[in-house]
Amino acid sequence: MAETESLLTGAIVDWLPPSVADTLARRLGLEAMGQVVPETFKERSRNAWFHGHHRGVRVFVKLYAHAPHGVVEQYVGRQLGARYTTEILLGESVPNLGWCNVFRWEPVTPLPHTLDSVETAATLLAMTHRQDPGRADVLSRRQVGERPYQELLARFGRVAWDVYQEWRDLLDGRDTASVVREAEQADAETPGALLHGDFSLRNVGSGERGRPVVFDFERSGLGPTELDLRRIWDRELAAVPGGRETFVSAYRAARGLTGVWPEPALLRYARLTCALTTITAARRTDDPQFEQEGRRILEDLRAEGTSA
Repeated sequence: MAETESLLTGAIVDWLPPSVADTLARRLGLEAMGQVVPETFKERSRNAWFHGHHRGVRVFVKLYAHAPHGVVEQYVGRQLGARYTTEILLGESVPNLGWCNVFRWEPVTPLPHTLDSVETAATLLAMTHRQDPGRADVLSRRQVGERPYQELLARFGRVAWDVYQEWRDLLDGRDTASVVREAEQADAETPGALLHGDFSLRNVGSGERGRPVVFDFERSGLGPTELDLRRIWDRELAAVPGGRETFVSAYRAARGLTGVWPEPALLRYARLTCALTTITAARRTDDPQFEQEGRRILEDLRAEGTSA
């Protein structure tokens, strides 16, 4: 999918000139446009956010740093429909600014970290994975196996050599090499499902009239379903007593699965790659708290050995 010219550079977005909102309003037929910038740096995004009105309806507007992310989010949102996600009213490329999606504004309440929320999240993920992925030209296949793992490891080593040395036995040992090969084989035998791409309790919530919704699909793609456990498994599910068992049970029930899920090698591969990308990103943005998330994954993987 070709990248189109964007005003945004991929850096965390601060306040933009008011003319940006004015241009979007004229091009998209919106009224009373204004930018939304969270107070804390941690809450900000590489995309720009706006609010406004479209034909009398309150809307939320997302201007993407990378146009393909906006195209993917629009496509997946329409595949799922308003029953499971926030409704996209329109989306298009705005010259010299980039791709924009216009969402019908909906108050979404975060889910508390409880077993009920874990069940809700599992059901929403199952519904996502059950969707027909449709067009392969919009959704890219996530690569699993030795080559992508070694590429991640090389990038990791360049920015976090000290951490690599500390965890080399886990990251680059024979046991992990075996897991990577098993994951590659399992992936080859599995048809690609529609993946959320960044799934966690942070991207699910309670919408209007208590309707459970899942959102933020800009990193969606195709691949084995276990890849969508990469972050939630060691963060929210580990923090809720019985969270992992409850999630797996609810997911299997929602999809009617009878075989093994999650597949052990694919799950461990997903967690390994999550640790690598988390620490790499944390070093590049000087975020020690985020780095600790990646380190905790490595600690758990080492403690579990190859039985995970």
